[in-house]
Amino acid sequence: MNAKTLIETAKALVADGKGLLAMDESHPACHKRFAKLGIPQTEEARRAYREMIVTAPGLGESSSGAILYDETIRQQKKNGTPFVKVLAAAGVTPGIKVDAGAEVLARQAALCQKAELVPVWHRYNADGYGEHESGAPFEGTVVARGWPLLTGERAHYELAAGRLDSAKKRLGAMESFDSEGGLIPEQVWGSPGIPERDLYFGRPSGSAMPLVWAHAEYLKLRRSLRDGRFFDLPSQTVQRYLTGKTVSPCLVWRLNHKIHSLFFGKMLRIETLVPVAIHWSADDWNTIHEVTTRDAGLGPIFNDHKIWSLGAFVNKTLPKPSTAQYMQIIANADSHAGNGNPASAAAAT
Repeated sequence: MNAKTLIETAKALVADGKGLLAMDESHPACHKRFAKLGIPQTEEARRAYREMIVTAPGLGESSSGAILYDETIRQQKKNGTPFVKVLAAAGVTPGIKVDAGAEVLARQAALCQKAELVPVWHRYNADGYGEHESGAPFEGTVVARGWPLLTGERAHYELAAGRLDSAKKRLGAMESFDSEGGLIPEQVWGSPGIPERDLYFGRPSGSAMPLVWAHAEYLKLRRSLRDGRFFDLPSQTVQRYLTGKTVSPCLVWRLNHKIHSLFFGKMLRIETLVPVAIHWSADDWNTIHEVTTRDAGLGPIFNDHKIWSLGAFVNKTLPKPSTAQYMQIIANADSHAGNGNPASAAAAT
């Protein structure tokens, strides 16, 4: 932990009007409490009891930090969310009391390995792609794990922000996740180890390995650190989007992406999987206009269908501001593409 993070953490812990929550109760102390109330003295009972504490409404309003027991810091909510993440989300800094002293976990560190902060990120909230908590293989929606390649991505962010030391630490984190043969996995195991399944905290999970995407990110990062700047910046892309500030002139409407409004001056493109005729009106269907789609020339994709697209016509026709109503009708078909319901799009100012 660098000095800046340590100072920020210390300030957060001594914030006015808040205190530290001591929930580092040992097994004997916890069981003594349970015995008085007739609660089974089991690991699951301890976990459920602690979940009740960390999910208490308004916990972050009165607590700046929580001192956890060795078992507690590795436990999770019933839905698989680690207690340390629940506390951090509430604004409470989690820490652990061990024989060697106190070790505070930084809020953004998702994994803690060998007493060092090793950050790894998930793809998105509620991601269900990963093994079961038991370590059983993926089969549908279970519990997602951290992706080492995202640590490399965050390292590039740090480099772009001028924080070279932080970027180098994330490079080291990526290297710590690899296998004995130097292969970077798709995901790393973020739960207590299960030796019988060869799963260990902070080590490769049962996911794909090597993940070529992760190795590519690692190589790009090493090149970027050597150059002292972001390597993966093609000059054409920089010119178009960073220098020229180019934006798309149109917005796209699809059956699985039904936009409801667009700014005046923007073009509307309607894309369907088959040729269609489109009826539209700007006066509550008193006057109806019809346009047809044309082949975009993208070739056979989406289950051998072609994408058919309609060039924008809304803002070339309608006064400012106005509202157009649309209904798509599939040619040579028995049903409307929009399930019979007109889709509305407003030309906004």
